[in-house]
Amino acid sequence: MNIYINLAIALAFALASSKLMKFLKLPNVTGYLIAGLIAGPYVTGLINSETVASLGIIPETALGFIAFSIGAEFRLSYLKKVGSAPLVIAITVSYKTSTDKAMDDAREELEWQAKYIESEVDKMFTMSKTALTNFATIPEVRSYLKGEITDTTSLKALITSINKTFDDDNTIVLSNKEGMMVLRSDDGECKSIAERDYFKAAISGQEYVST
Repeated sequence: MNIYINLAIALAFALASSKLMKFLKLPNVTGYLIAGLIAGPYVTGLINSETVASLGIIPETALGFIAFSIGAEFRLSYLKKVGSAPLVIAITVSYKTSTDKAMDDAREELEWQAKYIESEVDKMFTMSKTALTNFATIPEVRSYLKGEITDTTSLKALITSINKTFDDDNTIVLSNKEGMMVLRSDDGECKSIAERDYFKAAISGQEYVST
């Protein structure tokens, strides 16, 4: 629903509640609270929670004017009489409000960052899985593992190229079904990985991500 329509609904409810409270000889504030409860997202839902959040500047501005008006009515003689208690209370409330707002903003920022990181990790895993799956299905790779070809020049160039696209410090390794490395994207020593958890999972047809 358009925000201006929501604002008109809020004003209409406030005006109606004000008239009713005058008839009942009750404070207008009571009527405003009841109007907000009825029109809000938890009773009739005429004004949803997103709109309530977007209109947050209105109550903050109103409170600012109220606080300014109260401050303008204070006299130095009154402050001297009652002492520093009002000032301490005002500072405490202001500090608490500002701290809560800062914590809420920080929480929202952290949640956004967490979602972004999660998205990037998912993207990285998807890219890695796609690249390695495509590499594993190349006929030349299968022929090499079966011992039908022995020249590894083109395969070595291919896995080296794939590894560069990942831009990390890991190494792509091609192993046979016995768990013995037969080709690496770097020039490291080929070792047995038969006892590694990721190889056991892979040889049984399961996906595995080592940490």
